[in-house]
Amino acid sequence: MNHIVVFDSGYGGELFADYIEKEVPILETVRVIDWQQSQQLYQNPKTARAKTLEKLRPYINHSKIIVITNQLVSTTSLEYFRKKYPSQKFSGFSFGQVPKTNAKHALILTTKAMRKTLAYHKFVYHLKLRSQEFDCDEWIDLINAGEYMEETVARDLAQFKRWKPGVIILGDSHLADVKPILRDFYGPTVAIVDGYKTALKNLCHELGIRGGTGKK
Repeated sequence: MNHIVVFDSGYGGELFADYIEKEVPILETVRVIDWQQSQQLYQNPKTARAKTLEKLRPYINHSKIIVITNQLVSTTSLEYFRKKYPSQKFSGFSFGQVPKTNAKHALILTTKAMRKTLAYHKFVYHLKLRSQEFDCDEWIDLINAGEYMEETVARDLAQFKRWKPGVIILGDSHLADVKPILRDFYGPTVAIVDGYKTALKNLCHELGIRGGTGKK
């Protein structure tokens, strides 16, 4: 039990595991990435929970903590796992902390499945910014496949060029991979909220260690 487990359905888990190892190098991470399964299983809360449980069962009660970086599972099933396995610590992902800003507009990059959840609607309700939403399901498939993303991102975001958001909220852990492209597209002043710092703080809090103050 001297390790933590990072679980995800694709590249987002790899990105977060890299982030943990950089910010808190004392933690030993085991990556459990379900590359083989169809993303369709992770676009429905019920099937996503079942598939996550199947993959995590060998690690439950054998790990210091299990971090679920699939945001759909984290926002719909994290409490279920905590209640079902009270002796195992779990941590997860959120939408991140939106900074105080003078911006009036936000662009939320998310998924079709996420937009159907209560957690997402609560987040948008408390956002206090006018928001536009864009479903990035195609992006996530391309990121997992290691495809070149710059042209796809620029093509899809062209429709929001006049919107000029002051804040961009990444509603999936995979999307941290396109942060440099987003900065090139919208400029250096836009605030990009990726949830990584919040997830790291939650992890360190659960483990009772100091950490989670680094920047990504």
